[in-house]
Amino acid sequence: MSTRVSKKARNLFAAALLTALCACQDHHWVPVEKMGPLPPPGITALPETAPAPAPAPYSAATPASPMAPAAAPPHGQAPSIPPDTLLFAGVAELGSGAQGDFGGYALYIIARKEGERMPLAAIKRTGMTLPYSFTITGADIMMTAPDQTARYRLEARLDKDGSIDTRHPEDLMGMGTETFPLGATNTRVILAPVPKS
Repeated sequence: MSTRVSKKARNLFAAALLTALCACQDHHWVPVEKMGPLPPPGITALPETAPAPAPAPYSAATPASPMAPAAAPPHGQAPSIPPDTLLFAGVAELGSGAQGDFGGYALYIIARKEGERMPLAAIKRTGMTLPYSFTITGADIMMTAPDQTARYRLEARLDKDGSIDTRHPEDLMGMGTETFPLGATNTRVILAPVPKS
């Protein structure tokens, strides 16, 4: 009798368990193809990840715009010229009326475009002997840009105190009687005492 009751109890327990399993699957069943990866042991669920963004629609590359020409140098600033570019070469020498000891003087040689006051280039030399062979190069350019088609006049000053901003009765001046193009190598400036006014 006890064996028969025990078997009946087992049958009732199995029926109840089957009913509970069916009810749980009815609420939480998920198709296999929609299941994500299983969490590692000890973790109840994996964190949700945002879906990958959709690829951007294809678009042809925008053609590059042509390179703009280089901007002109600011007003009053000379363009970039290699410093070793020869502008003028020549000789500065004393005229027949110039006499004295000029060892402590400074020699300035200035190139100006014909008809203009603004210098193109200038050099200063000290400790030289006369006649003095000089060169003016791109490194000596001041503020104005050189004009390849223009002609230039050279002038010189032998300054006693070494300052171009001051005048001294013993200073010597010289101005070329000819004009020269850029690159001339046969220039000549003759220095003479400044006439007394």
